[in-house]
Amino acid sequence: MGEGDTYLIATNAGAAEVTATLPLPGERTVEVLFGGRTLPISEGRLTDTLAPLAVHVYRAR
Repeated sequence: MGEGDTYLIATNAGAAEVTATLPLPGERTVEVLFGGRTLPISEGRLTDTLAPLAVHVYRAR
């Protein structure tokens, strides 16, 4: 865990795919841990799609 890193955990407990928008201030890069992807922060928000019953762990640097 890096100093100044922010970790977020998002879950989809439903049976349908969902698009989640999470507040995350600042312009940073977000890594989807265990997913091999990076996502941009746009206007202080992180947006990602979660499959049914999915769990995503994000690290913002």
